[in-house]
Amino acid sequence: MINKKTCSRCGEKRNLHLITFSYGDNDPSGRLLLYCFDCRTSQDVNHRIDTSIPIEIVTESILEDLYRLKKTYSDPDTFLKMILEVDNPNLLNKINKILKKNEKENRLKS
Repeated sequence: MINKKTCSRCGEKRNLHLITFSYGDNDPSGRLLLYCFDCRTSQDVNHRIDTSIPIEIVTESILEDLYRLKKTYSDPDTFLKMILEVDNPNLLNKINKILKKNEKENRLKS
């Protein structure tokens, strides 16, 4: 699915993982980013990384699950087009439906 991407932090093209980078100390979800090995293991950020998946095995289903499991609330349009360089209206629609469902559930809990 993804092969010519670069690290969101340093621009490296090898050993990339899709990560969730924590929004804050008490928030289990995070931004979706691509990080190389050096950036993932850097002491100033590694404690804020929750999910780390090798980019070679990332599928549409995995992306949907990250949103479904509330691991991220990253804007899917921005993430797909700018980070992954993927133009997939069907996937975008699926993720937006998941986000709306999650938002509705969060309102009911409040």
